[in-house]
Amino acid sequence: MSRHPGPSGPVRPRWTTLFGALIATAVILGSSAAVMTAAKPGPGGSAAARGAVPPPVQALGEQVSAATRLVEPAAPSKKAYALGLVNNFLKQYDKAGFAKATALGSAAKYKAALNAVTLKIDSRLKKVAVFDPVANTVTLSFDPAKVKKSERLSRGETIWHELTHKIEATQGDSSVLVNKLWDERNTEYMTHVADVALPILTILEKKAGAKATDQELLDYWNRFNDALTAGAALPETAKYPTDPDLQAKWFGFTVDPRAISRVYASGKSGLGAAATIRLREAFRARLDPRMLNASWTGTRIPEALDYRPQGFNFVLAFEADGKGTLTFDWWAVGSYGMPAATYIDGVLTMHYYRESVCGEQTGEEAAWICTTDEWTVTGTAVEADNGRIVMNGQFTHELWSNPAVFGPGHGTEIDSGTWSASRN
Repeated sequence: MSRHPGPSGPVRPRWTTLFGALIATAVILGSSAAVMTAAKPGPGGSAAARGAVPPPVQALGEQVSAATRLVEPAAPSKKAYALGLVNNFLKQYDKAGFAKATALGSAAKYKAALNAVTLKIDSRLKKVAVFDPVANTVTLSFDPAKVKKSERLSRGETIWHELTHKIEATQGDSSVLVNKLWDERNTEYMTHVADVALPILTILEKKAGAKATDQELLDYWNRFNDALTAGAALPETAKYPTDPDLQAKWFGFTVDPRAISRVYASGKSGLGAAATIRLREAFRARLDPRMLNASWTGTRIPEALDYRPQGFNFVLAFEADGKGTLTFDWWAVGSYGMPAATYIDGVLTMHYYRESVCGEQTGEEAAWICTTDEWTVTGTAVEADNGRIVMNGQFTHELWSNPAVFGPGHGTEIDSGTWSASRN
């Protein structure tokens, strides 16, 4: 059947016009449904719509830099609650004696960091909190105004963690490549110190109040130092050691074992009378010979360039008068008992002399001196940067071999150098 042309073209069959209208209606309805799904995702929505965090452009630990779903900034009052939680975390050890020499961070620095970001709250966030350096936002999965009392410390630590990343970003410390170990080195170490190391000192101080012995208190002190050592061996810090000076400058974070031990030894810890006196006595006695009674492991510095082994062990056993004995084991050379060891005015002095006698010579019973072996060792006990007691000193080892026994070319050999040892 022929059709007459209309005003804008040939007249189409009626069924064709109806089919086109149905397609147009479907497209319109489909578009509306897509908009609704993006605005309010259901269980089957996209990963981005459900709040999953895409890989970041810059790896900043918990940070993200790609956009997530649209979340409005939190009301200004929420920042005040967030700041309160952070301050609660920073001040948790304020009543401890060691607080005079430690700080988990500067309240002013963290307040400035919080004021410099946009705070958002998203209950559907997959993580507890994230910092986005590109959008300059900190997004929390919880409302800081509705935190339970039992969770205030942990929530404050969470916000402190993310604001630490903000401070790092401000300092240009963001990694260019995806490197989570680098980006988390500061937060992981500082968190470990706050949650693992410092609680040991709170126990130490309680023990001091209960009149624990010097050795009991110093055992807890060694546990504290062990915890600091473990913090330096985390995956992040083992790969990228932290810088205490940088942490103090950027974050106001400082935990210096030597400074803490000085507070204890000064008798100005600010604790009760019993605890203060006990800490003063114990920490002033740390270099006392009785406290040095232990096994030690050391190395000579610099290393010898000959066949002689580099390591040694020795055991100190002093009496109350500062006189004692020492067993000195220079690896692969021999063990030496040195009963003449003394510790006077902070200096350890050890002397050893031994003669070896040959048996029969030319058919006659004659006591020939084959060798003489003489050691002179001095050392001084000091407090190292990590708060541990170490000993540094010098040694001279003179070995004489009788040329009449061993032949021409033998005689006196002298080996000397410096050494350093730490308690086992």
